Amino acid sequence: MAASKNAILVVSFGTSYADTREKTIGAIENRIREAFPLWRVERAFTSGMVIRSILKKEGVSVEDVPSALKRLAEEGVDNLVVQPTHLMTGKEYEKMCAQVEPFRGSFSQIRIGRPLLADEADVAALAGVLEQIYCEDPESRSAASPNGTAAEAVLLMGHGTDVCSDGVYARLQEKLQEKEYNRILIGTVEGAVTLSDVMEQIRPKEVHRLRIAPLMVVAGDHAVNDMAGDTPDSWKSVLERAGYEVIPLLKGLGEYPQIQELYVRHVQDVL
Repeated sequence: MAASKNAILVVSFGTSYADTREKTIGAIENRIREAFPLWRVERAFTSGMVIRSILKKEGVSVEDVPSALKRLAEEGVDNLVVQPTHLMTGKEYEKMCAQVEPFRGSFSQIRIGRPLLADEADVAALAGVLEQIYCEDPESRSAASPNGTAAEAVLLMGHGTDVCSDGVYARLQEKLQEKEYNRILIGTVEGAVTLSDVMEQIRPKEVHRLRIAPLMVVAGDHAVNDMAGDTPDSWKSVLERAGYEVIPLLKGLGEYPQIQELYVRHVQDVL
């Protein structure tokens, strides 16, 4: 089959922060492009608000899923893989799947890859990567070691959701604890486990220094403002008032090669 007949549509929520967009979403797309050189790799975002913001601020047009699918069908793509960069099977993933369905007759085959955390194997794989990033990577390394002797911990900010998929965060936390990396803790901005909940977990550990980082593909608005901002209600401000030394790490998951490889693996699985 000719290369032009095969395409991988990488679907992301998107971000209006141009710098982190290319370091994260762009890096994932490029790694998939490297791994599958005979396949076209295209981009689509699910957030209309982000698409409109990019067009207004940068004059750059990013397609939504229906527009990208319509164009690819018109350009003669026959075999299509839709690979999301979404973290879990929440509202945005379900929205994407619903948008794909009307186009099934436009291609000989459409296959949809799973998000980063779709099953228990994915949860275990991400827990292992987080261990590498925050316990072994010199740039991000803290004393989040399993020996429990350090006075430093890592606090990861997940987005959170009001649907049942929010439980993925709890399963990821449990997997980290199984590995005895009990100084990597997870909270959410809009989910069930709040910053206050995580602070209750931190207190018994005699932690004095916290590295805070986004448990999100991009280091966008939530990371810059809700996590590391200077407003009184940001995680950084709240933790500093509680007496912790806080070190923000504004680096989205998509920047890490290990995370990019997980997405490549998901494409391999669906193929």
